[in-house]
Amino acid sequence: MHQTLRSVILVCFLLSFLEAKAQNFPRSDGSEYPAIILADPREGNIRLRWAPTAFEWWEAGNASGYSLYRSEAGTPGSLVLLGEDFMPISLPDWRAITDTLEPALMYAGALYSEDLLDPSVPQELNDESSYLQSIAEYRYGLSLFSADQYYDIALAAGLAYEDKTAKRDKVYVYEIRINGVLPEGNDAYPTVTVNSNSRSVLPAPPKLSGSWSNGSVELSFDQSASSFFYSSYNIERSVAGSSWNRINELPIVFFETR
Repeated sequence: MHQTLRSVILVCFLLSFLEAKAQNFPRSDGSEYPAIILADPREGNIRLRWAPTAFEWWEAGNASGYSLYRSEAGTPGSLVLLGEDFMPISLPDWRAITDTLEPALMYAGALYSEDLLDPSVPQELNDESSYLQSIAEYRYGLSLFSADQYYDIALAAGLAYEDKTAKRDKVYVYEIRINGVLPEGNDAYPTVTVNSNSRSVLPAPPKLSGSWSNGSVELSFDQSASSFFYSSYNIERSVAGSSWNRINELPIVFFETR
């Protein structure tokens, strides 16, 4: 029986790539903005995704929320507020999402679980501040990785918005603010400019190959060449040219060792 396999573009909306480029990162002095924002123009809407750039800004956004503004490029007086209360949903509301999206457990756990990591310093460690900092970074990284996997998780986390009022033939500028966090010096808030008519085209992972041995197929592809675009992968299989069916239960993730 002839079998054909392919790698499917991940369903996540990864912050490291989109056709619309963010004009916000880094600052001229090399430091980072409190948040970054990117846009994905689609038919009928523009998807926005933003994320805090450090644990302290993640906590600030969770506590105070985010405000999202839109203006038309080159059109003074066109600034409008799209929302000012983007925040993570409550713990009871997360349960409905975790029933269908298991990675949502990571975000809910990073936010609400007291058992995720023991905050007490192990006896063998003397540096309490470093230990607590590592816990903070773990919670921050775990939450944002989870939000990268599914757009619905990002929406629940208060890190995404679908602008369904966007019109064709427009160039929009979107601006994200963490409520209560002011820009430094003469800096502006982070923005992204996007043409509503453009479409993001993500490349397929290159050099996919398969070898048959002992009743199984071993797949390989150049993950390093596509890691800029994707944080995890799904694999689909087609038998004799029929419809494609996903064969992995959870997204496939590659980790770097140091």
